[in-house]
Amino acid sequence: MRTISRDELVERCGDEKLLFMDGFDDCILGLAHTFNGHPVVAYDGNRIVYSLMAKGMTEDEAEEYYSFNIECSYVGEYTPIIIR
Repeated sequence: MRTISRDELVERCGDEKLLFMDGFDDCILGLAHTFNGHPVVAYDGNRIVYSLMAKGMTEDEAEEYYSFNIECSYVGEYTPIIIR
């Protein structure tokens, strides 16, 4: 599956505020829209776990890190969504 780059998303959205997760550009699926109409970046949750494993974590460590530090993060109305 082809990933879309940060630059492509920024170009597509113009002045909209987009928040990205550092280190996971290869996990971007595209854009989604929230209930209030804001575009947000959509990430593939499985790819995030695989990316953590590629950086040296075991599968259990990657799942735990993902669950506690990524999946439950909220940084405001432009928080990226994760599809898993």
